[in-house]
Amino acid sequence: MDFWFHPGCPWTWVTSRWLVEVAPQRDLDVHWRSFSLTLLNGCADVPRQYRERAEGAHDVLRVVEAAREAGEPQAAIGDFYTGAARELFQGEWPLHVPDTLSRAGMDPSLASAFSDPRWDLSIERSMVEAGNLCGSTAASPTIAVESAPGRAFFGPVLSHKPQGQAAVDLWDAFVTMASAGAVYEIKRDRTEGLQLPQG
Repeated sequence: MDFWFHPGCPWTWVTSRWLVEVAPQRDLDVHWRSFSLTLLNGCADVPRQYRERAEGAHDVLRVVEAAREAGEPQAAIGDFYTGAARELFQGEWPLHVPDTLSRAGMDPSLASAFSDPRWDLSIERSMVEAGNLCGSTAASPTIAVESAPGRAFFGPVLSHKPQGQAAVDLWDAFVTMASAGAVYEIKRDRTEGLQLPQG
């Protein structure tokens, strides 16, 4: 499966932690794909006190693209995202990228991509691919599953991470809907506050 993510989006973080829990139980090979909400929406409306982290989250995706080109394993890229997002939501900023890469088992020299805007073109290509599969609603998170070739879906957007069997049941339901050609949208108003997971 392909998972398009923006590291600074807390809703995407919740969805990603759900996928990390489900992956070993459903033998999922997760491909971590870049989707920059900074490129999509800009940072003009982001309050000044949060702007550095918002821009830094985009820069994390530059490192993701450099790692993909270098042939780093998808599991390591996922671990890098996990480490970077933990720092964004729970830790000190700015992120020390070489250490985060090392903890993920990756080459620390990839940190040079963090401040290199040349990688933005690779991020944009990843976003175009998501849009080609999902349409104009593609954002973060967007998911494509093998059982639904040629299609992807924005979401699911979760208020909290389902646990145990509930997590697996939600995945199975998502795959069923994604594989049904008739489904193109399911949505309701938010009635529950965001609950960020710790891991």
